[in-house]
Amino acid sequence: MTKAELRADVYRRLEEVTGSPVYVSQADVDDALHDGYLEISDATEWREVYRTVDLCASRPYYDLRTLFGADLVVLRPLGAFHEDTNRWLTPISPRDLDGGYARWEQVIGPPDRLFTRGLFWIAYYPAIGSDSGTVKQYLAVLPDALDDEDAPGFDEDYHPALVEYALAEILPQIGEVTAAVAAWDAYTAYERALAAHMQNRGSVARQHGYQ
Repeated sequence: MTKAELRADVYRRLEEVTGSPVYVSQADVDDALHDGYLEISDATEWREVYRTVDLCASRPYYDLRTLFGADLVVLRPLGAFHEDTNRWLTPISPRDLDGGYARWEQVIGPPDRLFTRGLFWIAYYPAIGSDSGTVKQYLAVLPDALDDEDAPGFDEDYHPALVEYALAEILPQIGEVTAAVAAWDAYTAYERALAAHMQNRGSVARQHGYQ
C-alpha cells in the first residue's frame, strides 16, 4: 500500500471523505502515519543497510552520529566485514579486553573484532596501523519519510500497522478513546508479528550483530 492508500484507509475508518475532511486534516493524518512508520521501524529494525568505512590510524573510535551523514539515522550497528582480510569481525565487550592485556588500546594490527562505547561510538580492534583498509559496516537504521507514491519498506502484510497507529493517535483527539485503545491493540499485534518475522528471516547481518 502506498502512503496515499494508507491515508485513504485512515479516512475510511474515520468515516471522513478523503480530500475534503471535516474533523481531521490531511496534515494530521500524514503526521500520524509518519509517527507510526518511525515507531514500528524503531521497534522491529526491519531496515538494514551497509556502508563502507575507511579505516584511519588516528581514529580509534567512530561516531555513528556523523560517520554516515545526517540523512542516515542509525538505530544500532550490526555486523561488520573487513574487506582486506575477507572476514567478519567478532562482536565483543570492552570488558573482555580489560580482563586481558592492560594496554590493549595500543595493539596494532588488522581488526578482527568490534565493540561499542556508549550509544554512539563503534571501534574496530586491533587498531589499524595506517590509513588503509575498509570495513563494510551493517546497520539498523530508520527509513526515509514516505511520499504519496511510496510504500513502507517492509512486507505488505504489515502495512495496515500504520493505519492502526494513526487511528490510535487521532481518535482520542475526537473523543473516541475506546476505539483508540482497540486500534493501539491492533497496531501492537502487527508490531510483534513484524518483529518475529525479522528475527526468523535468517539475515546474515543480524546473525553477526549485537543482541
